[in-house]
Order: sequence, then C-alpha cells, then structure tokens
Amino acid sequence: MKGIVKKASLILVCLVISASARLDYARYIQPKPPKEDQHVARVSFCELTKHPELYTNKLVKTSAIFVDYFPDVWFMYDQNCSDENSRVIDYLNCKADAECQRLRNLASWKDGDGEKWRNRMVVIGEIQIVNRQNRSGENIRVLKFAVSDIESVSRVPSNVPWP
Repeated sequence: MKGIVKKASLILVCLVISASARLDYARYIQPKPPKEDQHVARVSFCELTKHPELYTNKLVKTSAIFVDYFPDVWFMYDQNCSDENSRVIDYLNCKADAECQRLRNLASWKDGDGEKWRNRMVVIGEIQIVNRQNRSGENIRVLKFAVSDIESVSRVPSNVPWP
C-alpha cells in the first residue's frame, strides 16, 4: 500500500512541475497580434469595388453578401452597389489546414433554398485586380478577394433583393 501512495505522490509532483513549466514557457511565447493591430483598413464594399487600385496588396476589412448559385457561381456583392461591375469573386486564402477548415466551417453556414444561398460576412483579406479575356475575346477586369479571416456570419434580411 505504501508503494502505491509513494508512486501516486511522485506522479502528482511530476504533474505539478510539468504544469508550472508550461505556464512559465507560455510567458515567453509571443502571441499572434490580433488583426486589428496589423493595420487593417476598414473599407465599405462599395468603396472597395469603385476604387480597388487604392486597396490592392493591403489588408482590408469589409462587409458583403456572399452568394452561391449551385453548383459553380459564387461572388460577393452589396445591395447598395449591386451592378455586375461591383461583384467580386471570393476565395479562402489560408495556409494551415486547421485554419482553412475553420474558415470553411464559418463560410458553410448559408441561408437559402437549396439552389442558391447567401449570407452576410465581415471578412478580412486582400482585393486583387485580374485582367483577362472573356469568351468573345474582349479584355475585362475581374476583382477577386482573398479571404484570410472571417469575423462574423449572419443572415441577410429577406427584404434585401437578390442580385
């Protein structure tokens, strides 16, 4: 019986020392600065699409409605500037698998009818301007938004028109 008590006491001492060592080590780990500390410009979606060249290669925060039409149409828009030139293609821009999965889980909640979905998201990322040719050979400008973080996801009120 004394042997079991000695072993249990030794295990308890080891656990306490291990926990205190982890806490001491944690003091020296520099936490990742919050997105707010990384000089994230807050930009309305309409401003972002009217003057994308002002925001390329800069981290921005914006709010937009994300739309999916099953199976292969997806874009961001805002009801205040919903013409086709103000639509932006979005994609997740994450490095680690766990971070990508977290963003996919946040973005997967959608309010819709099975064929088309939409939700409002506050996102952080970078706008990109891509020049390409359309089917008839004309040069067109396409805006893409690389989503690096999603701050919130919410329903779009039913009175907000679909694009």
